[in-house]
Amino acid sequence: MNKKLICLLLSVLMLMSVVLTSCRRTSEDDAALDDISSEASASAVTLAMYLMSESAVSAEQEAAIEKAVNDITKNKFKAKVDITYLTPDTYYTVLEENLKKQAENADLYFTDEEDVDGEPETEKNEYGIETLKYPALKPNQVDIFYFSGYDKYISYYNEDYLNSLGSEVDGDAKALNSYLTPALLSYMRSVNGGLYAIPTNRPLGEYTYLLLNKEVLKTMYYDTENSAFTSLTCENVQDILSYVVASGMTDDYVPLHSYTGELDVLNYQYWGVGENGLLSNKFSVLGGAIDPTWVFGAANSYSPVNNIFDDPAFMSQLSVLNSYKQNGYYDPAAVAEGKPFAVGYVKGGAELIEEYGDMYELVPVAMPTLYTQDLYEHMFGVSAYSIELGRSMDIITYLNTNEEFRNLILYGIEGENYEIIESSVCDANGDPYKQVKMLPNNTYHMDINKTGNTQLAYTMVGESPLLRVYTKQQNHDLKPAYSMGLSLDYDDLIIHAKYFQDIRKLSETMYTDLMNKLENNELTEEYLSTLSSSVRINGGMAFSHMMDVTAMSDTINQTEGCSFMYLYFQWLEAKGLYIPPKEDE
Repeated sequence: MNKKLICLLLSVLMLMSVVLTSCRRTSEDDAALDDISSEASASAVTLAMYLMSESAVSAEQEAAIEKAVNDITKNKFKAKVDITYLTPDTYYTVLEENLKKQAENADLYFTDEEDVDGEPETEKNEYGIETLKYPALKPNQVDIFYFSGYDKYISYYNEDYLNSLGSEVDGDAKALNSYLTPALLSYMRSVNGGLYAIPTNRPLGEYTYLLLNKEVLKTMYYDTENSAFTSLTCENVQDILSYVVASGMTDDYVPLHSYTGELDVLNYQYWGVGENGLLSNKFSVLGGAIDPTWVFGAANSYSPVNNIFDDPAFMSQLSVLNSYKQNGYYDPAAVAEGKPFAVGYVKGGAELIEEYGDMYELVPVAMPTLYTQDLYEHMFGVSAYSIELGRSMDIITYLNTNEEFRNLILYGIEGENYEIIESSVCDANGDPYKQVKMLPNNTYHMDINKTGNTQLAYTMVGESPLLRVYTKQQNHDLKPAYSMGLSLDYDDLIIHAKYFQDIRKLSETMYTDLMNKLENNELTEEYLSTLSSSVRINGGMAFSHMMDVTAMSDTINQTEGCSFMYLYFQWLEAKGLYIPPKEDE
């Protein structure tokens, strides 16, 4: 990427940092971090922390990390942290067994008030110096733990394993509000009626970029800022493609290329379900249009549920994509060999600007979207039976707000596990960005998403030094899905699971057939005209039931359940998103 573009990009991003509250540290935050445990007890506590490691952590490595961690936490919080590292194959089995035993023996884990307020207990160290005495762990003790997934969240919540964290985040842990993407905390709280886990701050969603070749734009005198480039099928794109072919520019440019490998139809919500029974935005024969001008949470800002192939605008985009294929605009083999293209499509993060910005104008035609499942993908919780909620939250807060502590948990010990390399790219203060190079003998392997705020993690050598800068921008552009908070067990209603799974299987079959025909140039108008009736015929009872707005279940927890349409409109009305017409209208 040329220096001029990097300087311009950095200038824009530095300017934006003034308004990116999720990334800004204020003097109030400094005070909160410097005195994060000002109300902590004078007594020393020992906290049990459970982390998921990507490979087994040796006893020697665990001891070294714990010592480095406790050099920080003992001094700052009077808290010793005992870390249990478990690999994914055993993690939840061990964690859940201990959470269960904690709940069964709850009285063991609550500190006596006299112990808290009394004189701190001391002991002599190996040098004969009086030091704070840290108590031994209690049997099956769990205080701080990582977990992931909506099913885990609901299970732990229903089992009363999760401590309520809202008052902590509004109090001593308020620094989190300045370091985490605001949407994560606010929606986690609002969707669940309270805050029972701290989501990991990480890149969320993805952009859909239209890639417009700069040289082609110059030839046509197009200005991306003044022209309405809205999708791969919009009129301006069609004009460019026609011009490239008509003017003989195909010797120099492939007219069109898509990197997505998907059906490139924009601004549609698919009402699908995964094999796990959770809502999914993967292609489904049930779908509806999304208006980008809608305001989240405003009345009538919701996507309808239709047979997707009955939607004229969807079918129009599909027909245009089909015409591109029939006109021979695609040539992926030539692109793979290095031939540039005139117009392209790519999905990903804001860092794509660096990858494609020299040759192409990147026009975002769809912003990153926050879906309900994103809230639960990576989290830290505090056990409802924690020895002390306050200092457990101190540790979680520090993990998400302190660079040194966060990188210690992720990468290990500098000089033993990794070394710091200074990048040639500098930050807003003129200081080189730090990057991590793992040492050859390193055996400590942790996932960046499972260990706290990714925005505080140093980038790895080989990654763009500006990766965290780009992801701050990405999260700033994040938009909530209009279905945020909707689940398939809303308000004592459950979806007819078998019928919805039948719709999933039908959708997968039809999507595969559709993409194959598109790829092989067999997507005839006759075939397109049969898609709508195919859904009704092959969907049978499952389709008709899911679309029935009156089909409700009489009881919950039964094999049969209500239709998706019934549950959806119950949810829309309760949220004030759907205002039914008056009877006399």
